[in-house]
Amino acid sequence: IVLPEGSFYDDMSKFYGAVGSFDQTKLYSVLSANFKAAKMDDQKVKDTFKNLYKVNALIKNNPMIRPDLFNATIVSGFSTKNDEEKFNAIFDSIKGMYYRAQHMDKYLKSLRWNTDIVEEDREKAVEYFKKHVYTGEHVVDVNGMAGVCKEFLSPASDFYKLVESFDAFAHA
Repeated sequence: IVLPEGSFYDDMSKFYGAVGSFDQTKLYSVLSANFKAAKMDDQKVKDTFKNLYKVNALIKNNPMIRPDLFNATIVSGFSTKNDEEKFNAIFDSIKGMYYRAQHMDKYLKSLRWNTDIVEEDREKAVEYFKKHVYTGEHVVDVNGMAGVCKEFLSPASDFYKLVESFDAFAHA
C-alpha cells in the first residue's frame, strides 16, 4: 500500500472539517444529487448520510488522537470552499483514511502486536505514529492505534460502510 502525502490526522481533519462545514440539509442534497447522478438509490443516500455523521463522531472521539484537535477551526477552514470542493474533500479523505488504516494495521501486525507488546516493538509503533499518524506533540497510545484499525476496517463498522458507499459511487 502506497500512502498518499500527509498523515492519518490530515485525512481525519479534512473529513471532519468538510462534513462539519455543511449544514445537514445542504449536505444531504449534495450527496443525493451526486449519488443519483451515479444511479444510486435513495436508501444508499440515506445510509451514507447517516454514516457520514457517525464517522464524524467516531473521528472526534477516536482513541488515537486527542479530541480537542477536531474543532471549529478545522471546520472554518472550509468556509471559502464551494459544495463540490467540500464533497470532493470528503471523498478523498475517506480513501486516504482507508488506505492509512490498512497500512497501519499491516504494520502493527508485522510487530506481532498484542496488549503486552514487547518494548522494542512498542517503540517502533510510536515511531510509525509520529511519521504516519500525527506529527505534532502527542502521547502515543499503541492500543488506541490498534483500536482505530479495528473500528475502521471491520466490515460491520460505519466507516467501512461509508467506504463501500463511496466505492460504489466511484465505480458507478
